[in-house]
Amino acid sequence: MAIAAIVAVHLGAFDWYTDYPLTNADGSRTWLPNTFASVDHPFHISKERATLDAVSRGDYPRWISNHQGGYPAEFYPLGADVVVIVAWALGLGQIPLEVVHKLVVIGVLFIPIAAYWSIARRDGWPKAVVVIATLLHLFLPGSWLAGGPDELLRMGMWPNVFATYLTLPLLLFAYDWVGRGQSRFLLIAAGIATTAIYSNPRSTIAVATVFAAIGIGLVIDRYRQQQFRQRTTVRPFPNRKPERPNLDQLILRSATLVATIILLCAGLLIPLRATQNLYDFYRFVEFGGARQVWEYLIGAIPIEVLVLGIAGAVIGIRGSKAHTRIVAILFPLGLVVLVTAGWLFQDFELLRQLEGPRLIPMIRLPLIFLAAIGMYKGAHYLLRDITGPNRLEKIDGIAVIAVAVAVLSPISPFADGERGLPTIETTNQPRFPEIARSAIQIQNLATSNDRVMIVGSPISEHASFWIPALTDVNAFHSKWVWYWRTPDYADQTQVTDISSALDLEFLRTNALTLVVVANNYLDELVVAYKKPHLEPVPTLDDTGYTIFRVEDAGPSTRGQVAVDGGEVTSVQLSRERLRAEVFTLVPATARIAINDYPAWSATVNGVETPIRRSPDGYMLVDVPGGYSAVVLTYNVTSVVWISRGFVIVGIVVLVAATIVPMTRRRRHRES
Repeated sequence: MAIAAIVAVHLGAFDWYTDYPLTNADGSRTWLPNTFASVDHPFHISKERATLDAVSRGDYPRWISNHQGGYPAEFYPLGADVVVIVAWALGLGQIPLEVVHKLVVIGVLFIPIAAYWSIARRDGWPKAVVVIATLLHLFLPGSWLAGGPDELLRMGMWPNVFATYLTLPLLLFAYDWVGRGQSRFLLIAAGIATTAIYSNPRSTIAVATVFAAIGIGLVIDRYRQQQFRQRTTVRPFPNRKPERPNLDQLILRSATLVATIILLCAGLLIPLRATQNLYDFYRFVEFGGARQVWEYLIGAIPIEVLVLGIAGAVIGIRGSKAHTRIVAILFPLGLVVLVTAGWLFQDFELLRQLEGPRLIPMIRLPLIFLAAIGMYKGAHYLLRDITGPNRLEKIDGIAVIAVAVAVLSPISPFADGERGLPTIETTNQPRFPEIARSAIQIQNLATSNDRVMIVGSPISEHASFWIPALTDVNAFHSKWVWYWRTPDYADQTQVTDISSALDLEFLRTNALTLVVVANNYLDELVVAYKKPHLEPVPTLDDTGYTIFRVEDAGPSTRGQVAVDGGEVTSVQLSRERLRAEVFTLVPATARIAINDYPAWSATVNGVETPIRRSPDGYMLVDVPGGYSAVVLTYNVTSVVWISRGFVIVGIVVLVAATIVPMTRRRRHRES
């Protein structure tokens, strides 16, 4: 607990505002939130902001419009965002959302520690095992794919890590439900699994692996019980009911839990599967062979910890501690899943969007606890000659000190980059107020008739997402090259070539009317100033961006809408609805720079009109000559209605399986 508290303070859990306030035009100061700013953090904060805005209006977002033409909510599921919003609500809205994000991420870091403590307490392991596991978890950050502090804190991929971290608590409560049958454990286990899957659908694999490990553990338990009974002829308590459930009970409880989770998660998994052919994720990382599997593994988990973990797995499987045995089974089983799903069958249809190395966090969690057991047992074996009072406590202390020295001190077998907390960029820096000032000016300047392209950032590259995170401006990010649609997004090679991306053709294709370039991106600024169609807009002092208006966009382009040979007179845009008024002399085609998706429907002058897909994945709607009102609406499709029906059934099943047994037990006690 003390170690976790020190780490939380070090990460800024109580440092909510930056040392660099924003000075307003009237001389007053606005204190800016101090939060994590590296890599994906700004993106997730912008998504959390969009979700909070929707929930505040009594809605649940189905379409996220704040970057690259928008995407369906199941593409980046909102489970983790809802967790942040709940935490924000618990603070009565008095804590800035950006700070709540940081506090939640820090809290996620401690989920495995709580799980390790619970496993150790249930199985009778001493506190030294928990302390060793805590030190290994916190101060061996692993690679950016390992699911350790580096991926969580520095890379900011916190929904991925959060979903994986929930598998250990799931293991405990699912085992308790199957083994003991108390309905509250069913409720908790189903809730944990559902939260994990809605935070990251990839965690479905981890959840299934946990259930398989529990099943194997229960089979081993029953086999050992049978062996014990065969060797034992005397039964000291012949009238006592067996403590272990029979096979029928195990099967029924397991089926109830699995069926409930499948039904509850249908709201995400069914739409994803139904529209899988529309997604074409770029694989940043993948296993090219057995050698790469090994290299990724030892890059994420030092080989010394891997060896200790294997020793701990042998001890756990051979021992009599039930929860430890399941954790020990989970490690090799997870390794098998990693190799098969992540490498051997990575081109299978259901797995083709999966990046194999991203399954490594599933292995890291049990491995660390098993390594702590291996270290603890090894220390007691090597120091078995120590005698005297408090002998066991002395050995425990030596083991803990040895691990602390290994992960924290320069006298360590690990390289500097393999130990200690990762270096994390925060908003507590002089250039962040420049971003905030630019965001305010862009928000004041942009209307629904404008669409903004952001080039670069005064701080790290991904921090271009601070503009939509601090405002409600929808943006196109010039270097954000991970697109979800099967068609190439306006030629991805163009967005890596800033000169081409600032060409009038590219800007018109994507209906971009404002371009903002980070002032520290000097080469890009030079290119922008040379473009005759980009007119600089006067900016406030101490801003982080230079703003340009696309002067040659003409009346045919406004906001997300363009119509050749005509005029777009107005655009009214919300997250899931667009209304545009256009004028053309002859029939023409309105081009809407929102990503095409089956849930969108269109009407022209109140008449339903089919939507066609442009070659680069936007939407095309035919309009007649004269004035026309084009309305696009994001609808709830039949697939979504069906999936929601399954969710309702899942809720009913869960309530019935939870409430009915509790009511029966209460009536039984009263009678």
